[in-house]
Amino acid sequence: MSFQRRVMLASAAAVAIAVAVASLATYLLVEGDLSRHIDRSMTELSHAFVTAAHRPNALHGTGATAVFGIPAGSQPPAPYGRVLRHFPARPGDLTQVFQLISSSGAQYSSFRGEHLALSDSQRTAVLALARAGHGTDAFDSRARGIPYRVLATGVGHGFAVLVTHAMTDYNATLAGMRLVLLILTLAGTALASLLGSSRTPR
Repeated sequence: MSFQRRVMLASAAAVAIAVAVASLATYLLVEGDLSRHIDRSMTELSHAFVTAAHRPNALHGTGATAVFGIPAGSQPPAPYGRVLRHFPARPGDLTQVFQLISSSGAQYSSFRGEHLALSDSQRTAVLALARAGHGTDAFDSRARGIPYRVLATGVGHGFAVLVTHAMTDYNATLAGMRLVLLILTLAGTALASLLGSSRTPR
């Protein structure tokens, strides 16, 4: 193989690698930006709930209209019932206050009694937060077949609040992006290989 041929093949390989690296970097940047946005929205809602729980008299009215609501007979003790009604679960809101869990394991949901499917380790961590009354723990869970990112936060007085973000759109966006970047990477690799072959003397 001539020196010029080796140079052209090396150049084509370098272009292919550059395209692949650029695609990977783009994906990671977008994934990181989306994750930071989700984490920020969950943290803000969790902080707002904890603040309201510590200052329930500052709440005005009963809060926004709840579409799903808390089932009758499943109201948490004061002041958490009033606070939970102030953060109702509504369709279209990706970030929600999903439920309260007491240190004894009692669960109070904003979704008509539906609860997140917690693993034993996740449930143990949430109960520990409820007993401590402070601290946070983030994990993934599901409910009704929908994937959620969960932020559990100790509220105080033996309760922890679970704030969730539905991950369906997030997963779909990243899946579509992976497909597009894969196609672009393969196309760029093929083009670089074609250019290298066409410009290499035989």
